[in-house]
Amino acid sequence: MTFQRIANGTAILETFGPPGRQTALVYHRDGSCLVATHYCAQGNQPRLRTCAGDPAHPVLRLMDVTDRDPAEAVLVELAFDLSAPDAFERIEDYAQADGRHERTTFRYTRAPEAASN
Repeated sequence: MTFQRIANGTAILETFGPPGRQTALVYHRDGSCLVATHYCAQGNQPRLRTCAGDPAHPVLRLMDVTDRDPAEAVLVELAFDLSAPDAFERIEDYAQADGRHERTTFRYTRAPEAASN
């Protein structure tokens, strides 16, 4: 997973996954709110938003989704635990086409710095 500031520092681009199936999220402010558009490898684009809550535990919830095939799952909630100093957790909740929900938690730590030669 990589993060990059884009658009003169007004947005953050997050990318992950293998080439050809790579997924991207673009986060940006909307007033006092945070909006994220998830460019899913399935081909749909859910937009999520949060406007309040604990800054160490933000939860973005689905506003709408574009280009969703009825057979596709869609990201309906994206939560983070940012309370640890050197790591964070990302919790994804996908609504499956049959109505079931699949919740997955990922734990990320900073990649070690490359050794100087």
